[in-house]
Amino acid sequence: MRRLSVILSSLLLLVGLGSCQRECSEVVPEATDLTLSPKTVTLQVGGTQQLTATVLPADQTFTVTFTSDKPDVATVDAKGLITAVAEGTAHITAQVGKLTRQCIVTVSKQAPAVKLVVETTALSIKKGDNAQIKYTVTPTDTPVTFTSDKTDIATVDAQGLVTAVAAGSATVTVAAAGQQALVAITVTEDNGGGNTTVDNELPLLKFVIEQDSKGVPVDAEVIKHEQAVGRTMKPINIGKGPDGGDLIFPGFSNPALTITAAVYSLKTQARENVIIAFSKESLAECPRTQAMLTDYGFESLKKGQLANGTPCMVGTLSDNSNIQVTIYDKPNRDLQSTLLIEFLEKRELPTAHPILPKVKDFPDYATFITGDVAKIKEYESTLGFRNFDTQKSNMDYKNLYFETKQESIPESNFQFVYYVSTNDKGIKFINGVVNVIKGPKDLADPKLKEWFTTNGYSKDFESHADKGFARGWDASGKIVCQIFIREGITFLQIFEKQKSTSASQMRRLAFEQYKATLAHPKTTQYYRSQRSR
Repeated sequence: MRRLSVILSSLLLLVGLGSCQRECSEVVPEATDLTLSPKTVTLQVGGTQQLTATVLPADQTFTVTFTSDKPDVATVDAKGLITAVAEGTAHITAQVGKLTRQCIVTVSKQAPAVKLVVETTALSIKKGDNAQIKYTVTPTDTPVTFTSDKTDIATVDAQGLVTAVAAGSATVTVAAAGQQALVAITVTEDNGGGNTTVDNELPLLKFVIEQDSKGVPVDAEVIKHEQAVGRTMKPINIGKGPDGGDLIFPGFSNPALTITAAVYSLKTQARENVIIAFSKESLAECPRTQAMLTDYGFESLKKGQLANGTPCMVGTLSDNSNIQVTIYDKPNRDLQSTLLIEFLEKRELPTAHPILPKVKDFPDYATFITGDVAKIKEYESTLGFRNFDTQKSNMDYKNLYFETKQESIPESNFQFVYYVSTNDKGIKFINGVVNVIKGPKDLADPKLKEWFTTNGYSKDFESHADKGFARGWDASGKIVCQIFIREGITFLQIFEKQKSTSASQMRRLAFEQYKATLAHPKTTQYYRSQRSR
């Protein structure tokens, strides 16, 4: 009897152990997170796409189930392989326990249009470092390949990460669905940064340099840089001026280099500092030039157009937003170059205060055109902002100068107004200088248009900040008022538009009259930018 009890106890123990083992083996670990990639797929009928599901915690084993809400559009197998069946949209669901994630599948009969955009055009990398090529591709699941032409200089992985191997230059080709883009790679020993190097032939970014009385550079730093690059000093013909004559300046040249010439210490008509250089490459294919610009810190060049429609690329120095570069094709046979490189140091013009949009302080053209000096003086006196200056006026020609009162400067946008009844061109106009414009961007300020409107010149108002002027007409459409920047001065001019005289000729006339009236010293050797013509 006792033996039977022992046997029964042993059996119960075994049964209990077996039951525990079954219960323990049925305990399933709980998933804490589920991700599914890709989240959207675009396929052609018959195409396939593998989904990847990642489940956490990673140290556990989980079973992911895949289902399609429209198997007549797209099916999915147990391993997450999608097959496109017919046109339409389906949702593929991946599930682990209570967690679900979806992928949206779009199926079409035609292959989706692929668009590859490579934002990075050039990279300058210190030896041993790496940098990422920035790009986008649509559809997002389109395969993209990266290939380096010189793996001994720079390698690139499947995601576009470039690794610098040795000093030198290489080109990475980014390709997708028959489209491709080139990325110029420069590997340096010292990370570049705009210093003189054997590989960087660009001019030194020094905008104010020492010159002798004839404008010849005598700046020791610039001369040392140019000697290291390999250019020698000589007169440089940079092109034609507004009058058709050659513009020749002292510069540095070497036709054997990629950057064949450089000219320092030039100026725009707004008196902004400019350095120009000339490259053998063209805008369509300039990997070497772009690599050198990247080395200097111009890391992102964007496509654009000059005022005359010429294609260009523009960039800003990464550590100084006031320094800008513009490159565009402008062949120069003498310099054996195609690409023109303009470095511009932007500056703000001095102002008394921001634009006052509500102030009515314009001179009156209707009063001016009467030719009655007394009436003009009376109008200005009634307006109350300006005093008549006898010394700066020419009473024989009825050219009248009115200067803004010191106490009225905070209340008016003008510095002075000059009524020009007679000049050597025989055209009557009102000239003025305003003190509220810091630079070309201010010409697009809505407050400027509001100021013109307050003073009766809102008809057909247009702003051309890129060209440096804005203008509007009076209600009759016969009298035009234009505001423009010339040699660091902002002029406002009012005149009657004539077929024989263009607005640009009137702007030039206003500046000439200003210099003649105030004995403004004639500026020699300034750069007339082709973009402002």
